Amino acid sequence: MFKSRKVIVVSLVGIICLTILMFAIPFQPSIHLNCIYTTNKVVTVLLRPGETYKTNMVFGMFRLENKSAKRIIAPLGFFQNEHEHGVEAQVGDYIAPILSAGRDGRLPRGISTFEASIPPHDGKYRLVVKCEPSSNRTASYMTSFRFRLARFLSHLTVTNSLVARLFGTEYVFSQWIPGTPPNTALEPTATAP
Repeated sequence: MFKSRKVIVVSLVGIICLTILMFAIPFQPSIHLNCIYTTNKVVTVLLRPGETYKTNMVFGMFRLENKSAKRIIAPLGFFQNEHEHGVEAQVGDYIAPILSAGRDGRLPRGISTFEASIPPHDGKYRLVVKCEPSSNRTASYMTSFRFRLARFLSHLTVTNSLVARLFGTEYVFSQWIPGTPPNTALEPTATAP
């Protein structure tokens, strides 16, 4: 009985030491996100059947560069305002789907470009995208020690960014982009039945 407790304590100390060592090593991001440019577009918004509005919206063209050796999954991101911190979306954040990703959100190695509408509010925003390796969706990964350790730590009071690194997830941030105030000059149009 005493021997089994000793083994458990030594194992836990070893896991904690390995985790601390893993996070003490400087992290070099292998995925980069940049806003290439912003542009205005006229967008038709459907309010209800037969009634639409045309409005100007500002879109940003983004470049996601994956220098890692793995394909990644990144189906959507969110815009974080200049007063927020952290890597998780908050209530009221502007969500940005990454339309160049496939149905399952997979992006290839190399460079991908995609478009996202910029939040229609004053202030500065940056796009935050959660990228996880596509290999994390395999059955062999789900039974690995790394997955089990990350899952165990996720139930403890450990920050999301530490658990995300253990899962192999990277959060990438674009540069700050000015938001756009909403366009109040909407033009109603009728659609043919």
